Amino acid sequence: MGSDLEKSNAQVGNVPKLKSIDTIVLYDPENGKIHHMHRVLNLEGCSPLDPQEVEKNLILTAGKLGHNIEKLKILHIESLQDISGSYRVDIEKKTLIRLSEPLDTDTKKY
Repeated sequence: MGSDLEKSNAQVGNVPKLKSIDTIVLYDPENGKIHHMHRVLNLEGCSPLDPQEVEKNLILTAGKLGHNIEKLKILHIESLQDISGSYRVDIEKKTLIRLSEPLDTDTKKY
């Protein structure tokens, strides 16, 4: 895969190369704030996970953490290159926007 992906994810030993990182987010459709995010690391030669199963797991986990999942929307992002940053969703374009400042770590549930 691209050099940005390889640079941001260290691999040691005899392991398959990282092919892509698929991301699924649960976000507020009013302001784009991400409430919960799952990342799936896809390795060369491995079978990909079913996106619907990943989505079910996201919803289940977010509900257990106390998020009001009824008011939130889901967005799938294929091949996210930079997993180290904080993001929000551009609610019109349905894409992730990297934030220059880290998100507030407020534990308030919506």
